[in-house]
Order: sequence, then structure tokens, then C-alpha cells
Amino acid sequence: MSSLNPVYTCGDQVMEAILLHEKDISRREAKARTIALFHKVKLPEPERKFNAYPHEISGGQNSG
Repeated sequence: MSSLNPVYTCGDQVMEAILLHEKDISRREAKARTIALFHKVKLPEPERKFNAYPHEISGGQNSG
């Protein structure tokens, strides 16, 4: 839980990492990749989780 900033949505935080490490990727592509990652780790309702804040998801879903 301490890895996620409570001020930013879960999707924005993952998307930020993608944008920092991938060159020449648009925000739209980064968002799509983030949602695909959420699908890959089997988060329920990945599109909704993208806009959720860390305190809005269960502890098991936000741990490493």
C-alpha cells in the first residue's frame, strides 16, 4: 500500500511508469497498455480500476 500514492489514481501511477520508460508512446497508448496489464494480472473490472484511487481497491489487489 505504501508504494501507491493516495493522491493519484492507480491507472495514472502505472501509466506514469510506462510513459517514463517507453519512448515515443502516446498517453492513449500508455492507458491502453495499463488496462491490458490490469487484465493480465486479473484485476476485476480493469477499466474501472484505472480510475480508482488506491484506498478504493482491496489490499490484495494493490500489494506486490
